[in-house]
Amino acid sequence: MKLIIIAGNEPFTQGTVTWQSACERAKQGGVIIDTIHCGDTDVGIRTGWKEAADCAGGIYMTINQDEKYVHVPSPWDDTLIDLNKKLNDTYFGYGASGAHLKERQAVQDSNAASMNKGAQISRLRAKSQPGYSNESWDIIDAYKKDQSSVLSLSDEEMPEKLKGKTAGERKTFIETKQVERSDIQKQITELGQKQKNYVAEKRKEMSETKTLDNIMVTAVRKQASETGFKYQEPEELEEPEEPKP
Repeated sequence: MKLIIIAGNEPFTQGTVTWQSACERAKQGGVIIDTIHCGDTDVGIRTGWKEAADCAGGIYMTINQDEKYVHVPSPWDDTLIDLNKKLNDTYFGYGASGAHLKERQAVQDSNAASMNKGAQISRLRAKSQPGYSNESWDIIDAYKKDQSSVLSLSDEEMPEKLKGKTAGERKTFIETKQVERSDIQKQITELGQKQKNYVAEKRKEMSETKTLDNIMVTAVRKQASETGFKYQEPEELEEPEEPKP
């Protein structure tokens, strides 16, 4: 499916190229055009936004441009965020780039946290998935893939916590952290599902709110399903083999 979404709050008829000719070219290329007028529905119709969508088999939509995306708080948000801190404490960088990539993981967490709790929790849920592996820099994930190679690393390549330790001590430490991480991820999965269900119910109550994110997601899912696509929740999608930290 090829789709263009055009949003704005001024007349659609602006520009040196007529929208009719652009629309015709899109149709010839099998491109659908959806339009979103940021304002009153009737004003959008009068200023060409609906006609442009109709021309290319798209959907005409309007939004309240003053509405903001709202994170829906749940009773489990703070607990999940605390679990993320505990999860991060089970990562130990090894090798030349281990410390740097461990720091990058923290930076990505911080970036998500700076947006809102919803983004923070979405990242946390991704980190609890089996496909989230950092074997290239985290000694716990690396040990899971190849125990002998990890235990044969030089003392210099080991994380600070394992420098000067015997092979047996390193093995015990790593396996203890594996169990600890698994327990934390299990808690995140269970509470994350409760949080997700809670938010979904609350969003149903807010479904009439015409924000840009709500209206775009609804329209694209509808059009995709009409052309044979099927939608899956993010947690059901296959994780990449080596996600970024």
